[in-house]
Amino acid sequence: MPHQYLAIATAVLNLWTQVGGAISSAISASVWTDRVPAKLEQYLGDIYNATYRAEIFGDITIARGVEERDLIRQAYSEAFQPLVLAALITSFVGLAFGFTVKNYRLGENHNDVEQHKIIKMRNHEEVDEAVIAAKVKVVQEKVAREALAEKQGLAAQP
Repeated sequence: MPHQYLAIATAVLNLWTQVGGAISSAISASVWTDRVPAKLEQYLGDIYNATYRAEIFGDITIARGVEERDLIRQAYSEAFQPLVLAALITSFVGLAFGFTVKNYRLGENHNDVEQHKIIKMRNHEEVDEAVIAAKVKVVQEKVAREALAEKQGLAAQP
């Protein structure tokens, strides 16, 4: 992809990531609000009434103070399992598509579309500060000589 389109490609990728996240959040919230109360009723229905189970679902810190913590933990774990399974499956789908993408050999090219752009890796001597400072000094001296020659040429003219 040409460099000029990189920003729009990144924006589109971010858009679809956000849309996917919003959809998965809505689905997981729906599953969570349906399964957790059902699992709490399954494990705690004989022990607590519906109001107290609703309080446990609304504020998990209540579960810390009751003796049936292990049953509550089991209910939450079983309610969470389908969400983990769905997340794993969708992750592997993306990974499978990633393996089907063509492997572009770029070599020294910047990208596959703009063949004229070359990436040049510099060696240590080219990026050494002393070498760069020496090159800068040579260029500055050259510019100073040219300016002096130009000034002397203008001064010699009547």
